[in-house]
Amino acid sequence: MEKHLSIVVPIHKASKESSISPLKTWTSEIDERCSLILTLDHKEEKDSLTEWCKKEMPSEAVIVHGEFGNPGQTRNNGLKRVSCQWLAFVDSDDYFDSSSAVDSIEYFDKSYDLIICNFLSISEINGRIFKGRNPRSLADLFPELGFWRILYKSEFVKDLEFPVFRMGEDQVFFSRVLSRGPKIAFSSRVIYNYVLSPSNQLSKVESSLSELGKSLEHMRIELLQSSQYLDFRKLVLFRQEMSYAFGTQKKSLRTSISLLKRLELSPKGIGLAIKCFKNLLLWYMKRKVF
Repeated sequence: MEKHLSIVVPIHKASKESSISPLKTWTSEIDERCSLILTLDHKEEKDSLTEWCKKEMPSEAVIVHGEFGNPGQTRNNGLKRVSCQWLAFVDSDDYFDSSSAVDSIEYFDKSYDLIICNFLSISEINGRIFKGRNPRSLADLFPELGFWRILYKSEFVKDLEFPVFRMGEDQVFFSRVLSRGPKIAFSSRVIYNYVLSPSNQLSKVESSLSELGKSLEHMRIELLQSSQYLDFRKLVLFRQEMSYAFGTQKKSLRTSISLLKRLELSPKGIGLAIKCFKNLLLWYMKRKVF
């Protein structure tokens, strides 16, 4: 059967509880129309990581090796092995619905460059499951911009790279994709289950915040290099800047207003910002009462 989707999964640590590993769970039922690429980062673990993958992962998975210490370069290493028309990025501690992803690809015309789908977030703290908004426009992504909910046409992004950061590298990549002016389709299909786990969150780590600061510098520079989806890319930057401000305890209304003014949005962009913030408010209220 023809393969339609390459799934790139960076792995830096072997699961110590393989029986409940999200990666093992969804790959055991991976759609035969998909090609699985496991890109290993041996910075922390050497042979044990390879042994775990050979034991727990499907035998037909492509395994590539490297020693990087960051998810960006690890994904880049996997990108070199992509062979299908479409690709997706999946983190090793989340769940991916490969069948729904391929069904989305087959539903839409091949002229699209991106297919943005829906997702679920699952809390390991209280077991709550939250469904994202069905995306109808880029504004609907503002609460959860996750690049992992997006299917990319391989030809469109094959020469792009993730930067060498441990935090914020995904948003830089997404901004780079948008700067090329892709034709975007929106799908209500849920293809991704994002697991909220305290042990996996980097936002409180000082070194990771430093990395986020570096990614912000890259995003500011790249705003000057393309006018494609410029207002939305500015809002992505604003969201990241607010994350950085909150992470460094610089929380204030004055900080928020100052950052927003610096964006210099177009008249259309102001309308887009209003819609984004409305979606953010609805998202927050729904999560509070869910």
